[in-house]
Amino acid sequence: MLSMTKLKLLIIEDSEDDALILISKLKKNGYEVDYIIVESEKDFKKAFSVKSWDAIIDDYNVPGFSGDHALEIFKATGIDIPFIVISGSMSAEEAVDILKSGAHDYIDKNNLLRLPHVLEREIKEAEVRNENKQYIAKLKETQETLRSALRQTIETIGDIVEKRDTYTSGHQKRVSILALAIAEQLGLGEEQKENILFSSLIHDLGKITVPASILNKPGKLSEIEMKMIKEHPASGYDIIKNNSFMQTIGKIIYQHHERLNGSGYPDGIKGDSIMVEAKIIGVADVVEAMSSHRPYRAALGLQAALKEITSKKGVLYDENAVNACNKVCSSKDFSF
Repeated sequence: MLSMTKLKLLIIEDSEDDALILISKLKKNGYEVDYIIVESEKDFKKAFSVKSWDAIIDDYNVPGFSGDHALEIFKATGIDIPFIVISGSMSAEEAVDILKSGAHDYIDKNNLLRLPHVLEREIKEAEVRNENKQYIAKLKETQETLRSALRQTIETIGDIVEKRDTYTSGHQKRVSILALAIAEQLGLGEEQKENILFSSLIHDLGKITVPASILNKPGKLSEIEMKMIKEHPASGYDIIKNNSFMQTIGKIIYQHHERLNGSGYPDGIKGDSIMVEAKIIGVADVVEAMSSHRPYRAALGLQAALKEITSKKGVLYDENAVNACNKVCSSKDFSF
């Protein structure tokens, strides 16, 4: 004797006789059916609260509980199981509309032989969809874990860099706070904001290749020493360029000292050739540096820094980034 396939079915039907005809068709095709018949919105909602179902069969013309309304309630549950509409009087246009609204199939009551095959197909497709959703959820969870690990790694690298330069300790973290605030003020997307955060936290990574005696020198740097300092964006890029997770971060680091008019370094590129993220970090970097103490000078203060970037916006610094920076820094809630 062949084993029966178990099927939990929720049937929306005002005629028990019609519902039993459906059950009979399914039993003849090897299904062992556990079912409930409902004919009102209240009973339909209650059925979802007490049991899980493999599929829903809906008589489109149940008085007081139309197929459109039932489908709307079903979709609001977020449950992904087959919703099959059955009718003996539905027009072709109505059938198309109900399918566009989210029903998985439509069966004419004069062709119920299709029902077992439609259910088998739609249940399998629902299983595939749910497996895909679970896979995507696990993938997102893995991505979040990787992002968290990447951030921790980046923060550790940033701490190592700053320990070599006692005069600018905390500089990268303060730049990251301001750069991210500017990005949020500009309404940038989550991916861009994340790249700005990660890049700004290690934007001076390349300084790890510069002798500490130069980084901490209290007097004016020589031409050769300045040249070594100016190599740090390229050095930072070289350190991480082969890490597949940090390609974009590396490019931002490489460009964060470029300026709109081409006077920056290391390549002297101009305008739109500079990444938006690098322009933002460039502004935040200048503001933080001027606001803080350096080996060769006392802190100039925030207002002097804002005056500097404002006077050179559109020439050295991106206008949108400068305007956003001014708004951020004028807020009572903002501080480095």
